[in-house]
Amino acid sequence: MLSGASTDFLIAITYDHDTVSLILASVLLTVFVVVFCIACFRISRKAGFSAFISSFMFIPGVNILILILLGFFKWPAEKELAAYRKKYGPLEKKKDEYDNLPVCVKCQTPIPPGVKNCVSCGWPEKYKEF
Repeated sequence: MLSGASTDFLIAITYDHDTVSLILASVLLTVFVVVFCIACFRISRKAGFSAFISSFMFIPGVNILILILLGFFKWPAEKELAAYRKKYGPLEKKKDEYDNLPVCVKCQTPIPPGVKNCVSCGWPEKYKEF
């Protein structure tokens, strides 16, 4: 049987549930903030804006205004694409050797000329011609 002094020692080394919950919440919040910051940084860079805009996402009220502006204003990346299309014309799909081949009905794989079954799924002789 344990005496009073030894049970006090055991109680002192155990963690309180509130402390563990606080540590876990702090770690999860830190991870969320880091992931959110990286995501905002990448989105602003891909849209063609300065990464500095992503720092405004942490200011309450301003973050909603930034989202509205991002949703309705023309992005620098869109302006650059429009200028490219104006100068060089629309982007065209490059034709390749598989464009005019018959396609398997089951898996939509192009079937080479002279082959009766699909090379991918083996579907027999039931394919549509284009």
